[in-house]
Amino acid sequence: MWTVDTDKVMSEILDGEAVIIDLASGRYHAAIGVACTIWEGLLCGHSFERIMNDVHRHHTGVPADAETVVRVFIDSVVAAGLAQPSANTGSTSDSRVPAGPEPTITRFSVAPPAAEIPAGPASMA
Repeated sequence: MWTVDTDKVMSEILDGEAVIIDLASGRYHAAIGVACTIWEGLLCGHSFERIMNDVHRHHTGVPADAETVVRVFIDSVVAAGLAQPSANTGSTSDSRVPAGPEPTITRFSVAPPAAEIPAGPASMA
């Protein structure tokens, strides 16, 4: 089981995609499809077994090596400092979608301050 320190990490899940922000570094990440389901499990403090049940319940076409792939993904989330091992539990939903590609987390940089963004054409008064 895992925890997410909400003082250091913020996330929002919309339409099967989790946007995860590391507040300390300013980096944000996207977890889509199966990765989003795994993130939800981590966020809720689910056990590995429950996360795997959720992956199979919510997605079709889950590969035979899914447990290994999910463990590697969770290890990458922990290594990025987005979650830590814990003993909490939580709940999940029941909608199913195709498993899609191997779960990955994509890191993005924060946009530059507004002062660095070139101004568009001047508006007419």
